Amino acid sequence: MAEIPDLGKKMRAGALWIYALGWIDTVVQFGCGIVLARLLDPADFGVFAAATSYSAIVLAQVRFGIHSSLIQSKSVEDDQWNSAFWFIFLMASFCTIAMIIIALLSSRLYNDSRYVWLMMLVCLNYFMIPFQTINGTMLRRKLVYNAISHIQIIALLVTTAFSIAGACVGMGPFSVVVGGIVGSIVSTALLYRVAPWRPRLAFSWESLKPLFRYGWRLHFNNSLNSLAYRVDNMIIGATNGMAELGIYNRAFSLSRMPLEQVVSRLYELFFTGLSRIQDDLRYSILMYRKILCAMSSAVFPLLLGLLFVADGYVYHLYGTRWMASVLPLKIMIVGSFAHLISTTLGALADAQALVAKETPVQMLNVAMTILAVTVGSRWGLSGIAAGIAAKDLMLLFLMKNMVRRSHVGIGWGVLVGAVYPAALSTAFAAAGGWEAAVCLGGRFRPESLVFMVTVGGVIFVIYATSWLLIVKIHRENTPLQATALLFREAARAVASRLKAPAGRQARDIRPQRNEGAPTKMPSPAEED
Repeated sequence: MAEIPDLGKKMRAGALWIYALGWIDTVVQFGCGIVLARLLDPADFGVFAAATSYSAIVLAQVRFGIHSSLIQSKSVEDDQWNSAFWFIFLMASFCTIAMIIIALLSSRLYNDSRYVWLMMLVCLNYFMIPFQTINGTMLRRKLVYNAISHIQIIALLVTTAFSIAGACVGMGPFSVVVGGIVGSIVSTALLYRVAPWRPRLAFSWESLKPLFRYGWRLHFNNSLNSLAYRVDNMIIGATNGMAELGIYNRAFSLSRMPLEQVVSRLYELFFTGLSRIQDDLRYSILMYRKILCAMSSAVFPLLLGLLFVADGYVYHLYGTRWMASVLPLKIMIVGSFAHLISTTLGALADAQALVAKETPVQMLNVAMTILAVTVGSRWGLSGIAAGIAAKDLMLLFLMKNMVRRSHVGIGWGVLVGAVYPAALSTAFAAAGGWEAAVCLGGRFRPESLVFMVTVGGVIFVIYATSWLLIVKIHRENTPLQATALLFREAARAVASRLKAPAGRQARDIRPQRNEGAPTKMPSPAEED
Protein backbone atom coordinates (compact mmCIF):
# COMPACT_ATOMS: atom_id res chain seq x y z
CA MET A 1 0.00 0.00 0.00
CA ALA A 2 3.02 2.27 -0.27
CA GLU A 3 1.58 3.80 -3.44
CA ILE A 4 -1.51 5.14 -1.63
CA PRO A 5 0.14 8.20 0.00
CA ASP A 6 1.78 9.01 -3.33
CA LEU A 7 -1.59 8.71 -5.05
CA GLY A 8 -3.10 11.10 -2.52
CA LYS A 9 -0.37 13.65 -3.22
CA LYS A 10 -0.80 13.30 -6.97
CA MET A 11 -4.57 13.67 -6.72
CA ARG A 12 -4.21 16.72 -4.49
CA ALA A 13 -1.70 18.29 -6.88
CA GLY A 14 -3.95 17.44 -9.81
CA ALA A 15 -6.95 18.92 -8.01
CA LEU A 16 -5.04 22.15 -7.41
CA TRP A 17 -4.22 22.46 -11.10
CA ILE A 18 -7.80 21.71 -12.12
CA TYR A 19 -9.13 24.16 -9.53
CA ALA A 20 -6.85 26.79 -11.03
CA LEU A 21 -7.97 25.86 -14.54
CA GLY A 22 -11.60 25.98 -13.41
CA TRP A 23 -11.25 29.52 -12.11
CA ILE A 24 -9.37 30.69 -15.21
CA ASP A 25 -11.93 29.00 -17.42
CA THR A 26 -14.75 30.60 -15.43
CA VAL A 27 -13.27 34.08 -15.83
CA VAL A 28 -12.56 33.65 -19.55
CA GLN A 29 -15.91 32.05 -20.38
CA PHE A 30 -17.61 34.59 -18.14
CA GLY A 31 -16.19 37.41 -20.25
CA CYS A 32 -16.71 35.55 -23.52
CA GLY A 33 -20.32 34.74 -22.64
CA ILE A 34 -21.05 38.39 -21.91
CA VAL A 35 -19.55 39.56 -25.20
CA LEU A 36 -21.28 36.88 -27.27
CA ALA A 37 -24.62 37.50 -25.54
CA ARG A 38 -24.34 41.16 -26.53
CA LEU A 39 -23.35 40.32 -30.12
CA LEU A 40 -25.67 37.37 -30.80
CA ASP A 41 -29.42 36.96 -30.49
CA PRO A 42 -31.19 34.29 -28.38
CA ALA A 43 -32.15 32.59 -31.67
CA ASP A 44 -28.44 32.31 -32.56
CA PHE A 45 -27.75 30.52 -29.28
CA GLY A 46 -30.86 28.43 -29.82
CA VAL A 47 -29.82 27.02 -33.21
CA PHE A 48 -26.33 26.38 -31.85
CA ALA A 49 -27.79 24.51 -28.86
CA ALA A 50 -30.05 22.45 -31.13
CA ALA A 51 -27.18 21.45 -33.43
CA THR A 52 -24.71 20.63 -30.66
CA SER A 53 -27.34 18.59 -28.81
CA TYR A 54 -27.20 16.00 -31.57
CA SER A 55 -23.47 16.34 -32.19
CA ALA A 56 -22.61 15.76 -28.52
CA ILE A 57 -24.48 12.46 -28.49
CA VAL A 58 -22.84 11.33 -31.74
CA LEU A 59 -19.47 12.48 -30.39
CA ALA A 60 -19.80 10.03 -27.50
CA GLN A 61 -20.06 7.23 -30.06
CA VAL A 62 -16.69 8.22 -31.54
CA ARG A 63 -14.86 7.46 -28.29
CA PHE A 64 -17.09 4.43 -27.52
CA GLY A 65 -15.89 4.39 -23.91
CA ILE A 66 -12.36 3.44 -24.99
CA HIS A 67 -10.76 6.35 -23.10
CA SER A 68 -12.42 5.32 -19.82
CA SER A 69 -11.30 1.72 -20.30
CA LEU A 70 -7.72 2.86 -20.90
CA ILE A 71 -7.81 4.91 -17.71
CA GLN A 72 -9.47 2.19 -15.63
CA SER A 73 -7.10 -0.58 -16.80
CA LYS A 74 -4.25 -1.37 -14.43
CA SER A 75 -1.83 -1.69 -17.38
CA VAL A 76 -2.04 -0.94 -21.11
CA GLU A 77 0.04 -2.67 -23.79
CA ASP A 78 1.43 -0.93 -26.87
CA ASP A 79 -0.80 -2.84 -29.28
CA GLN A 80 -3.84 -1.71 -27.26
CA TRP A 81 -2.89 1.95 -27.72
CA ASN A 82 -2.57 1.46 -31.50
CA SER A 83 -5.71 -0.61 -31.87
CA ALA A 84 -7.69 1.87 -29.78
CA PHE A 85 -6.49 4.75 -31.98
CA TRP A 86 -7.55 3.12 -35.25
CA PHE A 87 -10.87 1.97 -33.83
CA ILE A 88 -11.70 5.53 -32.74
CA PHE A 89 -10.60 6.85 -36.14
CA LEU A 90 -12.93 4.36 -37.84
CA MET A 91 -15.78 5.41 -35.55
CA ALA A 92 -15.11 9.06 -36.41
CA SER A 93 -15.65 8.25 -40.09
CA PHE A 94 -18.91 6.37 -39.43
CA CYS A 95 -20.19 9.10 -37.09
CA THR A 96 -19.52 11.81 -39.66
CA ILE A 97 -21.77 10.00 -42.12
CA ALA A 98 -24.37 9.52 -39.37
CA MET A 99 -24.30 13.23 -38.51
CA ILE A 100 -24.95 14.23 -42.11
CA ILE A 101 -27.93 11.87 -42.30
CA ILE A 102 -29.30 13.10 -38.95
CA ALA A 103 -28.91 16.72 -40.04
CA LEU A 104 -30.87 16.17 -43.23
CA LEU A 105 -33.62 14.14 -41.56
CA SER A 106 -34.11 16.45 -38.55
CA SER A 107 -33.88 19.75 -40.42
CA ARG A 108 -37.68 19.84 -40.81
CA LEU A 109 -38.08 20.04 -37.03
CA TYR A 110 -36.16 23.32 -36.82
CA ASN A 111 -37.16 26.29 -38.88
CA ASP A 112 -33.64 27.62 -39.37
CA SER A 113 -31.53 27.12 -42.50
CA ARG A 114 -28.28 27.40 -40.49
CA TYR A 115 -29.00 24.22 -38.54
CA VAL A 116 -27.83 21.71 -41.18
CA TRP A 117 -24.60 23.58 -41.94
CA LEU A 118 -23.74 23.85 -38.24
CA MET A 119 -24.25 20.10 -37.83
CA MET A 120 -21.92 19.34 -40.73
CA LEU A 121 -19.25 21.80 -39.61
CA VAL A 122 -19.05 20.22 -36.16
CA CYS A 123 -18.00 16.92 -37.80
CA LEU A 124 -14.51 18.34 -38.40
CA ASN A 125 -13.82 17.88 -34.69
CA TYR A 126 -14.44 14.14 -34.87
CA PHE A 127 -11.16 13.43 -36.63
CA MET A 128 -9.13 15.08 -33.87
CA ILE A 129 -10.69 12.87 -31.20
CA PRO A 130 -8.40 9.85 -31.84
CA PHE A 131 -5.27 11.93 -31.17
CA GLN A 132 -6.78 13.74 -28.19
CA THR A 133 -8.01 10.47 -26.70
CA ILE A 134 -4.74 8.52 -26.86
CA ASN A 135 -2.25 11.30 -26.13
CA GLY A 136 -4.49 12.81 -23.46
CA THR A 137 -5.18 9.46 -21.81
CA MET A 138 -1.45 8.83 -21.53
CA LEU A 139 -1.08 12.01 -19.50
CA ARG A 140 -4.12 11.31 -17.34
CA ARG A 141 -2.92 7.83 -16.45
CA LYS A 142 0.16 9.49 -15.00
CA LEU A 143 -1.98 12.22 -13.33
CA VAL A 144 0.08 14.88 -15.13
CA TYR A 145 -2.66 17.47 -14.76
CA ASN A 146 -0.31 20.45 -14.73
CA ALA A 147 0.48 19.81 -18.41
CA ILE A 148 -3.17 19.13 -19.25
CA SER A 149 -4.24 22.33 -17.51
CA HIS A 150 -1.68 24.41 -19.43
CA ILE A 151 -2.94 22.97 -22.71
CA GLN A 152 -6.59 23.55 -21.87
CA ILE A 153 -5.92 27.16 -20.88
CA ILE A 154 -4.16 27.88 -24.17
CA ALA A 155 -6.91 26.14 -26.17
CA LEU A 156 -9.56 28.05 -24.23
CA LEU A 157 -7.96 31.41 -25.00
CA VAL A 158 -7.68 30.55 -28.69
CA THR A 159 -11.31 29.34 -28.80
CA THR A 160 -12.51 32.50 -27.09
CA ALA A 161 -10.55 34.83 -29.36
CA PHE A 162 -11.79 33.20 -32.57
CA SER A 163 -15.40 32.97 -31.32
CA ILE A 164 -15.56 36.67 -30.44
CA ALA A 165 -13.80 37.70 -33.65
CA GLY A 166 -16.26 35.65 -35.69
CA ALA A 167 -19.26 37.16 -33.88
CA CYS A 168 -17.89 40.66 -34.50
CA VAL A 169 -17.75 40.10 -38.26
CA GLY A 170 -21.31 38.75 -38.36
CA MET A 171 -20.79 34.98 -38.44
CA GLY A 172 -23.60 34.42 -35.91
CA PRO A 173 -23.69 30.91 -34.37
CA PHE A 174 -20.97 29.78 -36.80
CA SER A 175 -18.49 31.89 -34.83
CA VAL A 176 -18.80 29.60 -31.78
CA VAL A 177 -18.33 26.43 -33.84
CA VAL A 178 -15.35 27.80 -35.75
CA GLY A 179 -13.76 28.96 -32.49
CA GLY A 180 -14.20 25.46 -31.05
CA ILE A 181 -12.62 23.85 -34.12
CA VAL A 182 -9.57 26.11 -34.03
CA GLY A 183 -9.16 25.55 -30.29
CA SER A 184 -9.43 21.80 -30.83
CA ILE A 185 -6.67 21.90 -33.44
CA VAL A 186 -4.43 23.82 -31.06
CA SER A 187 -5.07 21.43 -28.14
CA THR A 188 -4.38 18.41 -30.38
CA ALA A 189 -1.05 19.85 -31.51
CA LEU A 190 -0.01 20.70 -27.94
CA LEU A 191 -1.01 17.27 -26.65
CA TYR A 192 1.20 15.67 -29.28
CA ARG A 193 4.08 17.94 -28.28
CA VAL A 194 3.75 17.07 -24.58
CA ALA A 195 2.99 13.36 -25.06
CA PRO A 196 4.65 12.64 -28.43
CA TRP A 197 3.01 9.32 -29.22
CA ARG A 198 2.21 8.45 -32.83
CA PRO A 199 0.17 5.47 -34.09
CA ARG A 200 1.61 2.52 -35.98
CA LEU A 201 -0.20 0.69 -38.77
CA ALA A 202 -1.20 -2.13 -36.46
CA PHE A 203 -4.62 -3.29 -35.34
CA SER A 204 -5.79 -6.27 -33.28
CA TRP A 205 -9.32 -7.11 -32.21
CA GLU A 206 -7.92 -9.39 -29.52
CA SER A 207 -6.14 -6.49 -27.82
CA LEU A 208 -9.38 -4.46 -27.83
CA LYS A 209 -11.56 -7.14 -26.26
CA PRO A 210 -10.44 -6.40 -22.65
CA LEU A 211 -11.19 -2.72 -23.23
CA PHE A 212 -14.63 -3.46 -24.67
CA ARG A 213 -15.61 -5.69 -21.76
CA TYR A 214 -15.55 -2.68 -19.44
CA GLY A 215 -15.93 0.16 -21.91
CA TRP A 216 -19.08 -0.76 -23.80
CA ARG A 217 -21.35 -0.59 -20.75
CA LEU A 218 -19.76 2.62 -19.53
CA HIS A 219 -20.10 3.99 -23.05
CA PHE A 220 -23.80 3.05 -23.10
CA ASN A 221 -24.36 4.76 -19.75
CA ASN A 222 -22.50 7.88 -20.86
CA SER A 223 -24.55 7.99 -24.06
CA LEU A 224 -27.76 7.77 -22.02
CA ASN A 225 -26.49 10.49 -19.70
CA SER A 226 -25.60 12.70 -22.66
CA LEU A 227 -29.04 12.11 -24.16
CA ALA A 228 -30.71 12.96 -20.83
CA TYR A 229 -28.99 16.34 -20.75
CA ARG A 230 -29.58 17.13 -24.42
CA VAL A 231 -33.05 15.82 -25.15
CA ASP A 232 -34.60 18.86 -23.47
CA ASN A 233 -32.89 21.12 -26.04
CA MET A 234 -34.10 18.89 -28.88
CA ILE A 235 -37.72 19.04 -27.72
CA ILE A 236 -37.81 22.75 -26.81
CA GLY A 237 -36.16 23.77 -30.09
CA ALA A 238 -38.70 21.77 -32.09
CA THR A 239 -41.80 22.86 -30.13
CA ASN A 240 -41.02 26.34 -28.78
CA GLY A 241 -38.67 27.74 -31.43
CA MET A 242 -35.02 28.79 -31.46
CA ALA A 243 -35.46 32.01 -29.46
CA GLU A 244 -37.14 30.18 -26.55
CA LEU A 245 -34.49 27.48 -26.72
CA GLY A 246 -31.79 30.16 -26.52
CA ILE A 247 -33.38 31.60 -23.36
CA TYR A 248 -33.76 28.16 -21.77
CA ASN A 249 -30.23 27.10 -22.70
CA ARG A 250 -28.81 30.29 -21.17
CA ALA A 251 -30.67 29.61 -17.90
CA PHE A 252 -29.61 25.95 -17.81
CA SER A 253 -25.96 26.77 -18.61
CA LEU A 254 -25.77 29.40 -15.88
CA SER A 255 -27.38 27.07 -13.32
CA ARG A 256 -24.73 24.44 -14.13
CA MET A 257 -21.81 26.84 -14.52
CA PRO A 258 -20.25 26.31 -11.04
CA LEU A 259 -20.52 22.54 -11.51
CA GLU A 260 -19.13 22.58 -15.04
CA GLN A 261 -16.15 24.71 -14.06
CA VAL A 262 -15.22 22.68 -10.97
CA VAL A 263 -16.91 19.27 -10.68
CA SER A 264 -16.98 18.25 -14.34
CA ARG A 265 -13.32 19.12 -14.79
CA LEU A 266 -12.36 17.07 -11.77
CA TYR A 267 -14.51 14.07 -12.74
CA GLU A 268 -11.79 12.25 -14.69
CA LEU A 269 -9.25 12.96 -11.95
CA PHE A 270 -11.61 11.37 -9.41
CA PHE A 271 -12.35 8.47 -11.73
CA THR A 272 -8.64 7.88 -12.42
CA GLY A 273 -7.61 8.05 -8.77
CA LEU A 274 -10.51 5.93 -7.50
CA SER A 275 -9.82 3.37 -10.23
CA ARG A 276 -6.23 3.01 -8.99
CA ILE A 277 -7.48 2.01 -5.51
CA GLN A 278 -10.65 0.16 -6.57
CA ASP A 279 -9.54 -3.01 -4.74
CA ASP A 280 -9.25 -1.15 -1.42
CA LEU A 281 -12.91 -0.37 -0.69
CA ARG A 282 -12.28 1.26 2.68
CA TYR A 283 -9.75 3.69 1.27
CA SER A 284 -11.94 4.32 -1.79
CA ILE A 285 -14.83 5.41 0.44
CA LEU A 286 -12.54 7.66 2.47
CA MET A 287 -11.20 9.25 -0.72
CA TYR A 288 -14.75 9.71 -1.98
CA ARG A 289 -15.78 11.46 1.25
CA LYS A 290 -12.85 13.86 0.83
CA ILE A 291 -13.81 14.51 -2.78
CA LEU A 292 -17.46 15.20 -1.96
CA CYS A 293 -16.56 17.45 0.97
CA ALA A 294 -14.16 19.49 -1.17
CA MET A 295 -16.58 19.80 -4.08
CA SER A 296 -19.56 20.83 -1.98
CA SER A 297 -17.46 23.34 -0.02
CA ALA A 298 -16.30 24.98 -3.24
CA VAL A 299 -19.54 24.88 -5.26
CA PHE A 300 -22.38 25.43 -2.76
CA PRO A 301 -21.56 29.12 -2.07
CA LEU A 302 -21.33 29.81 -5.81
CA LEU A 303 -24.76 28.30 -6.41
CA LEU A 304 -26.28 30.16 -3.48
CA GLY A 305 -24.77 33.49 -4.52
CA LEU A 306 -26.05 33.07 -8.06
CA LEU A 307 -29.51 32.19 -6.73
CA PHE A 308 -29.77 35.49 -4.84
CA VAL A 309 -28.23 37.84 -7.40
CA ALA A 310 -29.50 36.23 -10.63
CA ASP A 311 -31.58 39.32 -11.56
CA GLY A 312 -28.64 41.71 -11.43
CA TYR A 313 -26.26 39.14 -12.87
CA VAL A 314 -28.33 38.64 -16.03
CA TYR A 315 -29.40 42.29 -16.35
CA HIS A 316 -25.94 43.85 -16.11
CA LEU A 317 -23.95 41.20 -17.91
CA TYR A 318 -26.23 39.87 -20.64
CA GLY A 319 -28.78 42.63 -21.16
CA THR A 320 -32.54 43.05 -20.95
CA ARG A 321 -33.31 40.62 -23.78
CA TRP A 322 -32.08 37.78 -21.56
CA MET A 323 -34.15 38.68 -18.46
CA ALA A 324 -36.71 35.96 -19.30
CA SER A 325 -34.05 33.42 -18.26
CA VAL A 326 -33.88 34.65 -14.62
CA LEU A 327 -36.77 32.69 -13.10
CA PRO A 328 -35.91 29.39 -14.87
CA LEU A 329 -32.31 29.93 -13.77
CA LYS A 330 -33.27 30.29 -10.10
CA ILE A 331 -35.46 27.20 -10.21
CA MET A 332 -32.80 25.00 -11.82
CA ILE A 333 -30.12 26.12 -9.34
CA VAL A 334 -32.06 24.18 -6.67
CA GLY A 335 -31.56 21.00 -8.66
CA SER A 336 -27.87 21.77 -9.18
CA PHE A 337 -27.15 21.17 -5.47
CA ALA A 338 -28.39 17.58 -5.86
CA HIS A 339 -26.71 17.18 -9.25
CA LEU A 340 -23.31 17.80 -7.69
CA ILE A 341 -23.71 14.84 -5.33
CA SER A 342 -25.07 12.48 -7.98
CA THR A 343 -22.17 13.36 -10.29
CA THR A 344 -19.56 12.41 -7.69
CA LEU A 345 -21.49 9.20 -6.96
CA GLY A 346 -21.22 8.43 -10.66
CA ALA A 347 -17.42 8.70 -10.53
CA LEU A 348 -17.28 6.27 -7.60
CA ALA A 349 -19.70 3.85 -9.29
CA ASP A 350 -17.69 3.84 -12.53
CA ALA A 351 -14.41 3.28 -10.67
CA GLN A 352 -15.98 0.34 -8.80
CA ALA A 353 -17.21 -1.20 -12.08
CA LEU A 354 -20.90 -0.70 -11.29
CA VAL A 355 -21.70 0.29 -14.86
CA ALA A 356 -24.23 -2.55 -15.31
CA LYS A 357 -26.17 -1.43 -12.24
CA GLU A 358 -26.04 2.19 -13.40
CA THR A 359 -27.65 1.51 -16.80
CA PRO A 360 -31.28 1.36 -15.50
CA VAL A 361 -30.68 4.61 -13.59
CA GLN A 362 -29.49 6.38 -16.76
CA MET A 363 -32.46 5.02 -18.72
CA LEU A 364 -34.77 6.48 -16.08
CA ASN A 365 -32.80 9.72 -16.30
CA VAL A 366 -33.68 10.03 -20.00
CA ALA A 367 -37.34 9.15 -19.37
CA MET A 368 -37.62 11.63 -16.49
CA THR A 369 -36.09 14.42 -18.60
CA ILE A 370 -38.56 13.86 -21.41
CA LEU A 371 -41.43 13.78 -18.90
CA ALA A 372 -40.16 16.96 -17.19
CA VAL A 373 -40.09 18.88 -20.48
CA THR A 374 -43.39 17.62 -21.88
CA VAL A 375 -45.38 18.10 -18.66
CA GLY A 376 -43.62 21.27 -17.55
CA SER A 377 -44.11 22.97 -20.94
CA ARG A 378 -47.74 23.64 -19.97
CA TRP A 379 -46.39 26.35 -17.67
CA GLY A 380 -43.75 27.68 -20.05
CA LEU A 381 -40.01 27.70 -19.45
CA SER A 382 -40.48 28.05 -15.68
CA GLY A 383 -42.53 24.85 -15.65
CA ILE A 384 -39.84 23.04 -17.64
CA ALA A 385 -37.20 24.35 -15.23
CA ALA A 386 -39.20 23.04 -12.24
CA GLY A 387 -39.43 19.64 -13.92
CA ILE A 388 -35.66 19.55 -14.53
CA ALA A 389 -34.96 20.50 -10.89
CA ALA A 390 -37.30 17.76 -9.64
CA LYS A 391 -35.60 15.29 -11.99
CA ASP A 392 -32.19 16.19 -10.51
CA LEU A 393 -33.45 15.48 -7.00
CA MET A 394 -34.94 12.15 -8.08
CA LEU A 395 -31.70 11.20 -9.86
CA LEU A 396 -29.77 11.70 -6.60
CA PHE A 397 -32.08 9.26 -4.80
CA LEU A 398 -31.72 6.71 -7.60
CA MET A 399 -27.91 6.97 -7.69
CA LYS A 400 -27.63 6.72 -3.91
CA ASN A 401 -29.85 3.63 -3.77
CA MET A 402 -27.92 2.02 -6.62
CA VAL A 403 -24.59 2.48 -4.82
CA ARG A 404 -26.02 1.47 -1.42
CA ARG A 405 -27.33 -1.83 -2.79
CA SER A 406 -23.96 -2.67 -4.34
CA HIS A 407 -20.84 -3.96 -2.60
CA VAL A 408 -19.86 -0.32 -1.92
CA GLY A 409 -22.79 0.11 0.48
CA ILE A 410 -22.71 3.90 0.85
CA GLY A 411 -25.81 5.27 2.59
CA TRP A 412 -27.14 8.69 3.52
CA GLY A 413 -24.83 8.85 6.54
CA VAL A 414 -21.70 8.97 4.38
CA LEU A 415 -23.18 11.60 2.06
CA VAL A 416 -24.51 13.81 4.86
CA GLY A 417 -21.24 13.50 6.79
CA ALA A 418 -19.28 14.76 3.79
CA VAL A 419 -21.71 17.50 2.74
CA TYR A 420 -22.90 18.89 6.06
CA PRO A 421 -20.08 21.51 6.55
CA ALA A 422 -20.97 23.11 3.21
CA ALA A 423 -24.72 22.58 3.71
CA LEU A 424 -24.74 24.14 7.19
CA SER A 425 -22.62 27.08 6.04
CA THR A 426 -24.95 27.51 3.05
CA ALA A 427 -27.98 27.60 5.38
CA PHE A 428 -26.40 30.36 7.51
CA ALA A 429 -25.41 32.29 4.39
CA ALA A 430 -28.89 31.94 2.92
CA ALA A 431 -30.44 33.35 6.09
CA GLY A 432 -28.05 36.30 6.00
CA GLY A 433 -28.63 36.85 2.30
CA TRP A 434 -32.39 36.82 2.83
CA GLU A 435 -32.17 39.43 5.58
CA ALA A 436 -29.94 41.63 3.40
CA ALA A 437 -32.34 41.26 0.47
CA VAL A 438 -35.33 42.25 2.64
CA CYS A 439 -33.52 45.29 4.03
CA LEU A 440 -32.46 46.47 0.57
CA GLY A 441 -35.69 45.53 -1.18
CA GLY A 442 -37.52 48.73 -0.25
CA ARG A 443 -34.88 51.00 -1.77
CA PHE A 444 -33.22 49.00 -4.55
CA ARG A 445 -34.54 46.76 -7.29
CA PRO A 446 -33.19 43.17 -7.41
CA GLU A 447 -31.37 43.91 -10.68
CA SER A 448 -29.59 46.99 -9.29
CA LEU A 449 -25.82 46.83 -8.90
CA VAL A 450 -25.99 47.89 -5.23
CA PHE A 451 -28.39 45.05 -4.41
CA MET A 452 -26.28 42.53 -6.31
CA VAL A 453 -22.94 43.47 -4.74
CA THR A 454 -24.27 43.90 -1.20
CA VAL A 455 -26.30 40.69 -1.02
CA GLY A 456 -23.58 38.69 -2.76
CA GLY A 457 -20.95 40.06 -0.39
CA VAL A 458 -23.03 39.24 2.70
CA ILE A 459 -23.57 35.67 1.49
CA PHE A 460 -19.89 34.95 0.86
CA VAL A 461 -18.69 36.57 4.10
CA ILE A 462 -21.18 34.59 6.20
CA TYR A 463 -20.43 31.38 4.31
CA ALA A 464 -16.66 31.71 4.69
CA THR A 465 -16.93 32.60 8.38
CA SER A 466 -19.31 29.72 9.14
CA TRP A 467 -17.22 27.21 7.21
CA LEU A 468 -13.98 28.21 8.97
CA LEU A 469 -15.68 27.93 12.36
CA ILE A 470 -16.89 24.43 11.49
CA VAL A 471 -13.35 23.50 10.45
CA LYS A 472 -12.03 24.63 13.84
CA ILE A 473 -14.76 22.85 15.80
CA HIS A 474 -14.62 19.51 13.98
CA ARG A 475 -10.90 18.79 13.96
CA GLU A 476 -11.59 15.05 13.96
CA ASN A 477 -13.47 15.20 10.65
CA THR A 478 -10.88 13.82 8.22
CA PRO A 479 -12.60 14.85 4.93
CA LEU A 480 -13.19 18.37 6.24
CA GLN A 481 -9.62 18.81 7.43
CA ALA A 482 -8.32 17.46 4.12
CA THR A 483 -10.48 20.02 2.30
CA ALA A 484 -9.14 22.81 4.51
CA LEU A 485 -5.59 21.67 3.70
CA LEU A 486 -6.41 21.65 -0.01
CA PHE A 487 -7.74 25.21 0.14
CA ARG A 488 -4.70 26.40 2.12
CA GLU A 489 -2.34 24.81 -0.41
CA ALA A 490 -4.27 26.40 -3.24
CA ALA A 491 -4.03 29.83 -1.59
CA ARG A 492 -0.29 29.38 -0.98
CA ALA A 493 0.25 28.23 -4.57
CA VAL A 494 -1.54 31.30 -5.93
CA ALA A 495 0.35 33.63 -3.59
CA SER A 496 3.72 32.14 -4.45
CA ARG A 497 3.10 32.40 -8.19
CA LEU A 498 2.02 36.01 -7.83
CA LYS A 499 5.23 36.80 -5.94
CA ALA A 500 7.57 34.81 -8.20
CA PRO A 501 9.49 36.68 -10.92
CA ALA A 502 8.03 36.31 -14.38
CA GLY A 503 11.04 34.35 -15.58
CA ARG A 504 10.58 31.72 -12.90
CA GLN A 505 6.91 31.23 -13.71
CA ALA A 506 7.61 29.94 -17.22
CA ARG A 507 8.27 26.26 -16.85
CA ASP A 508 8.53 23.34 -19.20
CA ILE A 509 5.27 21.44 -19.18
CA ARG A 510 6.67 18.39 -20.97
CA PRO A 511 6.64 15.37 -18.64
CA GLN A 512 9.78 13.31 -18.25
CA ARG A 513 9.91 10.24 -20.48
CA ASN A 514 10.62 7.91 -17.56
CA GLU A 515 7.48 8.79 -15.61
CA GLY A 516 5.53 5.83 -16.94
CA ALA A 517 2.81 5.06 -19.34
CA PRO A 518 0.71 7.80 -20.71
CA THR A 519 -4.77 9.77 -21.34
CA LYS A 520 -7.90 12.04 -23.14
CA MET A 521 -8.65 15.62 -22.99
CA PRO A 522 -12.04 16.89 -24.09
CA SER A 523 -11.79 19.34 -26.93
CA PRO A 524 -13.17 22.87 -26.71
CA ALA A 525 -15.91 21.77 -29.07
CA GLU A 526 -16.94 19.01 -26.64
CA GLU A 527 -17.16 21.48 -23.79
CA ASP A 528 -19.32 23.83 -25.84
